[in-house]
Amino acid sequence: METVQAHLEILQEDPETALAVRLAATIGLRRNEIAGLRWAHIDLDEGLVSITEGITVTPGQGASVTSTKTGHHGHGVLSIDEGLVAMLRDAYDNLEKVAADLGEDVPSDAYVFSSGPLHEKPINPDTLTKRLRRHMDRHPEIPSFTLKDLRAFTATMLEATGADITTAQAVLRHASGQTTMRHYRAARMDRVRGATVELGQLIGGV
Repeated sequence: METVQAHLEILQEDPETALAVRLAATIGLRRNEIAGLRWAHIDLDEGLVSITEGITVTPGQGASVTSTKTGHHGHGVLSIDEGLVAMLRDAYDNLEKVAADLGEDVPSDAYVFSSGPLHEKPINPDTLTKRLRRHMDRHPEIPSFTLKDLRAFTATMLEATGADITTAQAVLRHASGQTTMRHYRAARMDRVRGATVELGQLIGGV
């Protein structure tokens, strides 16, 4: 948690990358789902995000819209916190200002992340990865992570806050609960190791 928060603090200077990290860390979006997220999928008043599409880039063919991974939890509508809603509102307000400067309206099917001024085309998922990697390279003093790592982070934090395995599986939209359980086991072992360290410190009078 401290690592994610430290990077988000620095990333205030790069709001778009910060938003990608926040979405991945909070609701466990996959990289291709972040790229495929459209403003039409987000209800800012209700604080809801619908996960229905992803972006796949094939060499020689370019980007294509795909459905999210199959499975019982392949699609989902998830609630988001007020802080994330505020970040999304700022991003949409900025897009509206850019569109107004161009004498245009924001397209109804605009993407949240895009390299174009009106966000008519999705961003390449690799671009998200490269941006985050560049940020990490500039800050070697803080442990690094990838967008994929943040799905494990989401599972770990859900477990730490008392969410059961079924809830975590639904949030992460894993077809199999076994994938979620791997993160749960890792989280529990961290607590086990931490508990023995704390016990040793008590014994040693630290």
